[in-house]
Parts: sequence; structure tokens; C-alpha cells
Amino acid sequence: MDGSQRSLRVELALASGAVIAGCLSLVAAGAPLRMPLINFVALLIGAAGLMVLRGLSRLLPAGRPVDGMLVVASFAVPLTALVGAGTDGVVRWVVVGGLTLQPAMLIVPPLAVSFALRPSLVRAAAVAVAAVGTALQPDPAAAAMLASASALALFRSPSRVAGAIAALSSAVAFAVALATAPVLPPTPHVEGVLPAALASGAATGVLALAGALLLFMPALPLRRSRIRTEQLAFIGLWLACFGAALTGDYPTPVIGFGGSAVVGYILSVGLLSRPSRSAAATARPPSHAPGDGRPEFEECRVA
Repeated sequence: MDGSQRSLRVELALASGAVIAGCLSLVAAGAPLRMPLINFVALLIGAAGLMVLRGLSRLLPAGRPVDGMLVVASFAVPLTALVGAGTDGVVRWVVVGGLTLQPAMLIVPPLAVSFALRPSLVRAAAVAVAAVGTALQPDPAAAAMLASASALALFRSPSRVAGAIAALSSAVAFAVALATAPVLPPTPHVEGVLPAALASGAATGVLALAGALLLFMPALPLRRSRIRTEQLAFIGLWLACFGAALTGDYPTPVIGFGGSAVVGYILSVGLLSRPSRSAAATARPPSHAPGDGRPEFEECRVA
């Protein structure tokens, strides 16, 4: 077991703890059993998705094929606004096999962390495409997540042009989404989860707070080292999501019901782990950008 294995396993353990605490909080709050069950299954799906990414990182040729994958995935956000399911002028969901998914919550978290991890013009374009989608839906919470992560990444981005494109496009999308989003009635156990949990009793409140705090733990350095850009972006995007949930009727991530947010969260956690220096030096071809010491999606490898 090398350093990257230990790191990824610790981060996944913390992330799993956040999801499980949220599930227990939902049970304590009297939510229908299907809600915590779906969140737990989403945790397993997210973990399986990381294993798939691990396999792809071994099969993909040298270069930056991940950029293309991110661009393709980003188009799911505006496509949702055009052909997805909606209500009262808001179109944020797609129905697959009877399950309602929110593509923005699946795609925005790993996309934002991926951009912070290795900013490029192609990845900035993917962020811009997703940002347009959040404005079309409109989804101020998802737009705020992109805007917050992009703004934090801009300060440390070696590519100022790419950083500016991502930050500006997501900021404009947030402004448009905020101005055009209608007020929807809150859904119990989805919106307003944290205040409701704190008002429901000590056990429910403690579980909800534990889940909220554990959510951010995978991005906090365990040693006295400089926080990395992707860690900043991770913290920023989930703080923005919580901020939206606390100030408006928007879904509360991980501790509230929402399988899409759980999967997106686990995928974004998987991008925080990086291999040891020796492994990275072996895996990274010389053609990669110098100075960052990070391979593409090998962050997701655990072996």
C-alpha cells in the first residue's frame, strides 16, 4: 500500500462518513426510508464510479483525453434545460428508468475540481458550457458552485486566460440564474434540512452537523502543508452549495435527500487524492505541463 492508496482510502472513509451521517439524520428526522436508502446506494455508485475512472486512467493513451470527456459531460447540463423534466419554468432534472436525476449536481462538482486541478482552455470551455446550462435551467445553486470554485482557482491558476474564462462565465451564469429563477415551494428533507434538523432534536441536529462537517474533511490537509488549488475549489463549491441551501429553497447536499449530489460529491472527493511523487514521476509523460506534478485522472487510482 503506497501513500496515494492510504490518502484516497482516508478521504473516501471521511466522505462515506458524511453520507452515512446524513442518512442517519434523515431517518431520525422521520424521512421516508427510500430517501436515506437512495442516498446510501448513491454512495456505492459514486465509489464504483471512481473504480471505473481508475480503470479508464490505465486504458487511456498518453495526452489529455480527459479534457474531451469533461467537455462531453458538460453538455449534459444545457441539454437538461432543453429536454429535461421541470416544473414552474425550472428544468433541472432528467428521468431515467423511473429515477429522477439532476445532471448539474452530478457533473459540476467533479468538473470544478478537475479544472482547478489542471486548468486549460479546453477545461475552461467545459466550465463555460456547464455554466450556460445552469443559467438556462435556471439553477442558482449549481451556478454558485461553479462560480465559487472557478474564482478560487483563478488566484492560483498558471493559465490566467483559462481561469478568467471559467470565472467570468460562471459568474455571469450565476447572476442570470439568480435573476430568472422562480421561487419554488420547499420539499421536506431536501431543502431547509439543516435548520429543520437542528429544530427536530439533539440527535438529529448532531447527526446533520456531523455530516456537514465531515463533508469538508477530505479537502483539509492532514499535515502542515500549503492547501492545494483543487482543495480550495472543493471547499469553495460545497460552501456555495450549503450557502444556497441556507439562504434559499435549494437542496442541501449530502445530508439532505438527493442521490445526484451524493454521486457528484464522491467523484469530486476522488479527484483530491494524488499519487506519491515517485508514482507521479513514473506515470506522467514528459509532455505534461511542467511544474504541477499531477497526472490526469490517476488521482483516482488506489493501486
